[in-house]
Amino acid sequence: KLVLKRKINFTEKINNIFKWADEFNLDNFKIIRQRGVFLETKPLFDFSDSNITYIPDELFEVRRDLFLVSFANNQITTIPRLINLARDCNALLFCNNKIEVLPKELFQLVELESLYLHNNRLTLIPIEISKLSNLKTLSISNNDIKEFPIEITQLKKLESLDIENTLIEKLPVE
Repeated sequence: KLVLKRKINFTEKINNIFKWADEFNLDNFKIIRQRGVFLETKPLFDFSDSNITYIPDELFEVRRDLFLVSFANNQITTIPRLINLARDCNALLFCNNKIEVLPKELFQLVELESLYLHNNRLTLIPIEISKLSNLKTLSISNNDIKEFPIEITQLKKLESLDIENTLIEKLPVE
């Protein structure tokens, strides 16, 4: 019975993802559902320009192998806490949304190399940013960030940092 219950819960999660896709008229999911290959698709999802207002937790519960995910140019206000389940994620694009706060779980994605957060409503980059030791690209431009997080200086692999059009007036001396 335990195996059957897990199967039902998993099926419910997939169905919730498809309901979400229907709600926002995500055509690429309609094709995936028709072919019945949701779990066989490449771990690259592009949800850009879809007028999405939220992201279901089930997306990260069911697809933990996501490599690149783009939610650019939507109306998203929060990043799901279960994003930490996408442990192999290499690139996240949350630019051009309405995100105000970054969940601490985001900083558990230690394989992350690119993080695009420009054009949101962020006022703070948490100190946990230093946990993203593989980060090479960070874009936080066009946000209301006032203080440069000194923890960014601990990111030894960082090659590109965009802080243009923020409220940051002073960079750390380190």
